[in-house]
Amino acid sequence: GSGKTTLAKKLYNHIELRRQFNCKAFVYVSQEYRRRETLRRIIKDVNVPYIGHLEEIDEEEMVKQLYEFLRGRKYLVVLDDVWDV
Repeated sequence: GSGKTTLAKKLYNHIELRRQFNCKAFVYVSQEYRRRETLRRIIKDVNVPYIGHLEEIDEEEMVKQLYEFLRGRKYLVVLDDVWDV
């Protein structure tokens, strides 16, 4: 490719960006988008506390927990290798 992932990773890991955001996530989506898996990865990367076993929680509860955790925080979520929107 043209190095988009490499550039995104360098920016994501840059020390100044770490200072700008309370939490961040870098998620590879790939060709086959799966909402549940993408949510699970974001939740793990941003360290949402007390969410329990992700396998046992439905998607809407995952969205609610993630929203509540991120509300009021400065966060960065990078979705890489997205094929379709």
